[in-house]
Amino acid sequence: MLKAIGFWRDTHGVFRRCPRPQWLVQRGWHAAESERILRYLRSGHDFAACCGWSTCRFRGCREGERNGAGNFTDGEWYWPEGLAHYVQRHAVILPEEFIETMRANDWRVPAVGEIAKRTFDYTFWLDWAGQQQRQRWYHFWRLAFYRAA
Repeated sequence: MLKAIGFWRDTHGVFRRCPRPQWLVQRGWHAAESERILRYLRSGHDFAACCGWSTCRFRGCREGERNGAGNFTDGEWYWPEGLAHYVQRHAVILPEEFIETMRANDWRVPAVGEIAKRTFDYTFWLDWAGQQQRQRWYHFWRLAFYRAA
């Protein structure tokens, strides 16, 4: 089963539990590897096409008006075509487990024949994003509390 990542909050189905990309912004994240990460994200194998364009979830972002209409895979992970836009333009972070897969693959999406794992699961993404959000809120409140004291 493929691990789905990079899917954002929406009004239907599992997407109601997905994060907002604004929750995952961290400037400078993997700066030394950013070009390799972006190249990997953009070179995934076509996995599924969607009806219509995805648009950027950051208000006023004209660069992301047509942010892809499909989804990619590397045989282990599954992500939307526009995920590279969020990483490059908005400094959105990704799970370290995904970055480790990229490194293990020497920063190249491996060749895959027929993708045996035709199903995908959002559990990893929902759990990871929830943990990131809790850590950010904890950090925010800790700073606010100590500054107020």
